[in-house]
Parts: sequence; C-alpha cells; structure tokens
Amino acid sequence: MALFNFFNKIKHRKFDYIPRFYNPEKEELQNRLGRYQKKEAKGLENTKINIQAGLRKRAPGGGGFNLRYSLLIMLIIVILLLISIFALSTYLPKFIEVFGA
Repeated sequence: MALFNFFNKIKHRKFDYIPRFYNPEKEELQNRLGRYQKKEAKGLENTKINIQAGLRKRAPGGGGFNLRYSLLIMLIIVILLLISIFALSTYLPKFIEVFGA
C-alpha cells in the first residue's frame, strides 16, 4: 500500500492555538481585591494572608530585578575571569614546555 502513495501529497496538521495574555500585576491586584472583599477572612486570618503576600514579594526570586544582586554576580564573574587569566598566563607556558605541544 505504501508504494502507491507517491502521488498523494501529505496534508499538514493544523494547530489551533490561541495565545492568552498574562498580566501578573493585574492578577495580583485581583487577588488583593478578592481578599479584602471576602467577609470570611477577618482579623487574624486576614493578617496571615497579608504577611504571606509580603514575604512572597520580598523573596529573592520573586521580587523581580534587583540591582544589588546583579552587581554582586557581575563582580563575582569579573573576579573569576581575572583569576583565570592570571592562571593561564602563569601556568600555560610552563605546561607547554613540559609536555611540548
């Protein structure tokens, strides 16, 4: 059967994906408004929710761009780069002499 399919074109599959827009600020605002509109969450329960939201916002990975951490990472990269350049310039000629490349 497969020998007779030379002249039939294979039809492509259609993929009907509709992308959705995600806005994290709008979702966070809706969550906050929902918490305050609920009448069940009063007193201690509402305080717990506020503390959890504040901790999530201040978490290192959840707070977005942080200049201090970025500068620290850049400083570490520069220091490692300088150490590797120094090591290569010092030990590579000796290594080449010993093993004779």
